[in-house]
Amino acid sequence: SALSNNEYEVGVDIVKDTISGSSFYSSLNDTAASISFCLRVDYELVAGNDQESVNFHETVVTVTVDLTADFRLSAIDITREGAANATETA
Repeated sequence: SALSNNEYEVGVDIVKDTISGSSFYSSLNDTAASISFCLRVDYELVAGNDQESVNFHETVVTVTVDLTADFRLSAIDITREGAANATETA
């Protein structure tokens, strides 16, 4: 992942040859399919050799693909779950 303009960019690689056998894949009809997964990005505190997640963002990503266009992306839907607060003291 990379930070640009205060936004994180995260690359996701979908292997076309094997994704249809995955639990993430759903056929919508003869010409379209969707791929859904949870994406988590952590903000980590690194001290020496130790690192600890201090904050994170999770979102469900649904990618809709057009199977007639050589597996071309036709839509992305991002659903964010409601935020929850937690405090931990040592």
